[in-house]
Amino acid sequence: MLKIAVASNNIYYRKGLESLIASTGHSIKNGVFKVITSDEESARMEADIIFRDIIITIFCKKGSNDISQRKKQAEKQVTALHVPFICRGDNLPQITGKIKKILVIANMNAASFTSREGYKITGLKEFMQLSSTESKVMLMIGQGYDAESISRMLGRSEKTVNTHCRNAIRKMGMLNRVDFYRYASFIARNEGKKGNTLCL
Repeated sequence: MLKIAVASNNIYYRKGLESLIASTGHSIKNGVFKVITSDEESARMEADIIFRDIIITIFCKKGSNDISQRKKQAEKQVTALHVPFICRGDNLPQITGKIKKILVIANMNAASFTSREGYKITGLKEFMQLSSTESKVMLMIGQGYDAESISRMLGRSEKTVNTHCRNAIRKMGMLNRVDFYRYASFIARNEGKKGNTLCL
């Protein structure tokens, strides 16, 4: 059973999202889940999926999907996938489509995303995922570096760094740089947890 937490201070956002998750989840085959109400700290301990204001974190298991096997796996057997979740400007079918993809991804194990078949199953586009350089630039921006500093550290021109930044913003579906900086700083704070960005 998937445990889903919605961690947001905005009660309207939280209640609306919980309702959408419940209605979307019932339409998925084998969609056994439970929406748990908790704060950010306890959600990290027990949830398989955490919906935040602009970020969703999915804790994918590296090994078997069998529950008895999952209990035996150590903490290091979990991979965190961070998904940008921007819904401003989206209509209801687009939002429920994103939630459906999230629930499908959460039911898969992390190894599924190392092959092209994993992308086909979930409907994700491989070319829309961040390149290693775009991820590195995003991480450095989240750590507080500006484009000039990043260009010196990577040995690339400032124009190239800005292009990587723009491409990352476009792929992640961000509407403005403020959301991008919020997301990048979240990733920078959680880098030690071996998180990967997955773009819907």
